[in-house]
Order: sequence, then C-alpha cells, then structure tokens
Amino acid sequence: MATIRIPRTPTFRHHKPSNQGFVEIDGKRHYLGRYDLQSTKQAYHAFISEWMANGHRLPVAPEEITLLELADQYLEHCEVYYRDASGNPSSTQIENVATIKKVLALYAEIPAASFGPNALRAVRQHWIDDNLSITTINSRVGMIRRMFKWAVSYEMIPVETYQALATLPGLRKGRGVGKDPVEREPVPMADIDATLEHLTKPLQAIVRLQLCTGARPSEILNLKRGDLDCSGETWSAVIREHKTNYKGKKRSLFFGPRAQAVLRPFLLRNDDDYLFSPREAEKERHVRDRTGKGRRANQKPNRNKSGRTVGDHYEAHAYNRAITRACTKADVERWCPYRLRHTAATIMEATADLETASAILGHSGLNITQVYVHRDNKTAAAWAATHG
Repeated sequence: MATIRIPRTPTFRHHKPSNQGFVEIDGKRHYLGRYDLQSTKQAYHAFISEWMANGHRLPVAPEEITLLELADQYLEHCEVYYRDASGNPSSTQIENVATIKKVLALYAEIPAASFGPNALRAVRQHWIDDNLSITTINSRVGMIRRMFKWAVSYEMIPVETYQALATLPGLRKGRGVGKDPVEREPVPMADIDATLEHLTKPLQAIVRLQLCTGARPSEILNLKRGDLDCSGETWSAVIREHKTNYKGKKRSLFFGPRAQAVLRPFLLRNDDDYLFSPREAEKERHVRDRTGKGRRANQKPNRNKSGRTVGDHYEAHAYNRAITRACTKADVERWCPYRLRHTAATIMEATADLETASAILGHSGLNITQVYVHRDNKTAAAWAATHG
C-alpha cells in the first residue's frame, strides 16, 4: 500500500516591516492582521482548519473551478475513501475513475457550476449508444451526482448545481431507452461439472465452496488459514472483508461435511497464508504442460514473455477470467462466478426455509436486531452441519 503524504502545516509568521501576521501556502502569502493581536492568531487557526478540512487546499471561487479541477480533487478523496481493509482500491473506486474519465472527455474545461442536466444527459447517451444495461448506466449517473454532492459539501460549487442534476430521472426497464438488464440465473449443474474439468484444483475448490456456502466470490478468495475455526462439528469463518462491512454488518460462513472435505487439502498453511494460491495452480499447469502432447518429459516450461507476476491469492477478475476460459474449453455457455451464489440459493430454498437461506447467504433487513443475527448464525450452522 502506497504511503499517503500529508503536507506540513504552515506556521504563523511575522512580517516585521508592517507588523502583520501571515501564513504562506503554495508560495502565496495571506495576511491576517496585526501580529500581536489575539484575533489575528484566531484568524490563523481558523484559516488553517479550513485549509486542512478542504484536503490541504485553498478554496477556489465556485465560478472559477473547472470540471477538471473538481474531478481531480474528488478522485484524490476517492483514493483514500474507497479502499478495502488491506488498503487496495475498491471496485467502486475503479468504476469511479472510468466514469469520470467519460465526463472529462466531453466537458473537462467548462466551469463545474455550469454542468447541468443536459450535459449529464449527453454523457448518459454515450453509455446508451455503447449498449450498456440501464442498471449500469443509472449507477454511473449516480456516481457523477455523488461527485457534485461532495463538491457542494466543500463549497466548491453552489448547491443549485447538484439540485439541478438530481432532476434528471433514471432510465427505467421496459421504456425503450437503454438495454434492459439481464437477471442473473442459476448455473445449470451440468455446465458447472463440465467447467470444473478444465480448472486447476484450487479453482475447483473455490467453485465447490461457493456452492456449499452460498458465499460471494471475494469471501472465498480472501480466506486465510487463520480465519477458519475447525474446533466444532461445523467449521466456521468470520469474514472481515465483505460487501456490507462498512455498514457494521457481520458476516460468517459455515462449513459442513462436504465443504470440510473440500477444505482439508488446503489446511497445511500458516495462519496468515491465503487458502487458495494461484502459485500452486501455476505449478499444477506446468506439470500438466510438461506431460502434454508434443513435449518431452524433461522439457522446461515455456519462458514467461508477458512479464506477469503471480500473486499470493486470487483477485476476483482473475477468477472470473479463469472461469470464462474453462467454459470455452468445455463448450458450455459462459457464466460468471457470482451466479454460483444464485445456484446455491436455489438449492438452499429447496432443502430449507427462506429464513435459513437468508441467514446462510448473509442477507439482512433494516429491522433486524443483533439478537436476531445471533439466532441466524445458529440456524445457518445447523443447516451447514447437514447440507453444507
């Protein structure tokens, strides 16, 4: 994780010829009044507090700041705000950058305060022309509005600019504008079985664990040996990084006999090691390639020409790519790992009530109390002991 450098706080200084107190920022002096007055020192502290609250930047008049300048400052904020527990940029941050780039490609040099609903509608039309789904388009429009809302909170632009953007209605399904979203369907078990034959053992294990637990892909990919509690009949793991972690929600996975059988070959690790390593998959592929058609038994693996480095655990996009390649080799319809959660939910609904399925999947409503969550965990553990 890169270190975020915080600028040094400018000191309160004395201009002796005029007996003025001043502070110097970005090479410019700001005179605050007579040096020996208490009110001047108070003005200094107020000036510095506002400078720090504004991200260590001097305020810019709303009529002067361009959309490029606003976006630059907002993305600096996003680099800090949208990070996971490990300090890596979240998917929201990556999507923010791509979305704002499209806005800047059209309107970088205009005053930010003049960006109105028609400009936002024009940006949206580009995504409609690219045949993106209305769900994706509405999400990106929301990201743009969020940038302007943030700018209003720092008094960079007038609140009327954000209020005007809020009047643009979102695209709606079935209205003939934009591509209607395709609902995720469960993956047929026959397709899963065919795909598994073309995956390495770590990836096979990840797929099977998703089916047993109903977990999101990232919840399995980020599992470490120390996260597992194998002391009881039903094993469990507290997921520290998950979708609703920022809301203070807790998430646990439970592993019954089937899931435990999948996990056992991967337990000989240190507590800080990830359970599923792409490095092990690389070794497996090299062994397979060495014995493949047209290769000598003692032939070395091909040299890595791409310069790609193998990490210590799978990223979600790499997992998705591996599934896509395996689907192509198996000659089945392409499916994404998140659809395994839908497959698992369908199986759970057939073998348990909806309340239990909701508990296993980690779903919750606004009125659920901590006591109810505790009861859910017991219900989920009981189900996993029989079916997981």
